[in-house]
Amino acid sequence: MRKLILVSLGLLVIFTLIMLTPNICAGEQGNPWVATYDVNDNPQTQFNLGDTVRIKAYSHITPYYIYVYKPDGTPKKTIGPINTASYSGDHNDITTDIGWWTLNVLDTESHMGVGQYFVIPQVPLGVAGVLTACFAGLGVRQLPRKRHACARNNN
Repeated sequence: MRKLILVSLGLLVIFTLIMLTPNICAGEQGNPWVATYDVNDNPQTQFNLGDTVRIKAYSHITPYYIYVYKPDGTPKKTIGPINTASYSGDHNDITTDIGWWTLNVLDTESHMGVGQYFVIPQVPLGVAGVLTACFAGLGVRQLPRKRHACARNNN
C-alpha cells in the first residue's frame, strides 16, 4: 500500500512539474519574426472581439513594415516604417472581425484567431487533486479485500 502511495505521489509531482513548465513562443524564432501577445505580455494567438493585441516584431533589415490582413485577405492596417530592429505596440482595432488574421513582416507570416471564446481554464492542481482522489479511492477499495483474505487464512 505504501508503495502504491509513493508511486502515485511521484507521478503526481512529475505531472505537476510538466504542467507548470513555461510556454515558449514559436513566433520569436529566427529573423525576422512577428508575434502576438496579450496586454500582460503573455504569448497569445486567440483573442476575443474588441481585445487589445500587443504586436511584437523584429527584423535586422530596417526600415520594415508590419502588414495586418483581415480573415478575408483584405489589408486592414500597415504599421511602419519601423526604423528600429524591434517593435512593440498595442492595437485594439485589429480584433473587429471573427476569423484568422494574418500578420506579415518581410517574408515572415504569423496568424492570430479572433472569436467569441468561453474557456474554463484548467489548473494543474485541480487535475492533480482528481488523480489523487482516484488513487485514494483505489487504495480504499483494496483494504476490505485484504482484510477478508486475512480472515480466511486464520480459519
